[in-house]
Amino acid sequence: MHRNWRSPFGLQLLLSALAACQEPQEVRGRFVRYRTTSEQTLCGGLVAQVDATVVAGFAILEEEAPRGFVFDYNWLPGADLDMSPCDASRARGCTRMHDGAISVYAPQALNPHEIAHALHYAVLPPSKRFLHEGFAMLFNLEGSAVAGYDEAMHWDDTAILDDLLSEWDDSYYEPAFQLVSWIIQRHGMSRFKEFWRSVARDASAAEVRAAYDSVFGESIEAMIAAQIAAFASACTIPLCDDQAPIPWNGDRWSFSAPFACEDDSTIGPLTQTHPLGVRLVHLDVPTTGRYRIEANGAENGGAILAGCTPSCPTVNSFVLFNGPPHERELQAGRYELALHRRYGPDDPPPAVTIEYLGPP
Repeated sequence: MHRNWRSPFGLQLLLSALAACQEPQEVRGRFVRYRTTSEQTLCGGLVAQVDATVVAGFAILEEEAPRGFVFDYNWLPGADLDMSPCDASRARGCTRMHDGAISVYAPQALNPHEIAHALHYAVLPPSKRFLHEGFAMLFNLEGSAVAGYDEAMHWDDTAILDDLLSEWDDSYYEPAFQLVSWIIQRHGMSRFKEFWRSVARDASAAEVRAAYDSVFGESIEAMIAAQIAAFASACTIPLCDDQAPIPWNGDRWSFSAPFACEDDSTIGPLTQTHPLGVRLVHLDVPTTGRYRIEANGAENGGAILAGCTPSCPTVNSFVLFNGPPHERELQAGRYELALHRRYGPDDPPPAVTIEYLGPP
């Protein structure tokens, strides 16, 4: 196991781990140096999934990974997050860049939101916080759509919009997400990045408005009004990797597999206290229609079926519960099935069956 404790935080992490009489863990991936003080064993597929998230994220950004790009991911469960440079009130984690080195600090073993920050630090200049956080929020919930916040935010209130564009408050995550999602839906990623690069970190609300008008040829208020009139949702972007889909057997698709933490396909642990992991598999739904879906063996976990293409405004992500079959309308396209399971030796393997019933 490779160890690298050259950074000040790395030394602090090592000393903390030694004080707690536990062996710190570090694993190297293609893009990540993964470190943790957790006593949980890192499952075989965890670091590979961080790398896969980086690949998918750069694809979303329409950027190539910079030559030699590597960042630090520090999983700090419990009180260990207090050692990080994150603000005391930000228990969700943070990402920092210092002298060109990018470091993620997170209470979760896998946090796509913070990985998204590492990616924009690698290829884009610092900009306004609402752009940073709005972009990272796109990575939060794979394959789902989120209802608009126009009523809650009172988008017609100029003073509230001024606050979002100029200053940052932790209550602004959702409106920042909506604003960034709308811009990308309306104008595309390339022009969104042009806008990002034209806005300095210390820009005023008036300067942000002027940059928006210059890049897009419309006011930001006109964009908001058009999106609200179109009942547009703010949508997360799926982070599906390029693994081959599992084929159907006629009108029926099924999958079942045991879990073991050491398996290369197991992503985990998901928590500090429970041996819970995830197995990801892909399937292609051949035609839009009605499907019967059944999930078994999910007493200690669950499953999520999520579309691999943005599905605004349709919610294309479903939680599958253990129990009798239920019917869903699925759109044609690729899906990712995330099986959340305890991986103890006595736990039965999860099983999911999907059967085509007919047209919508």
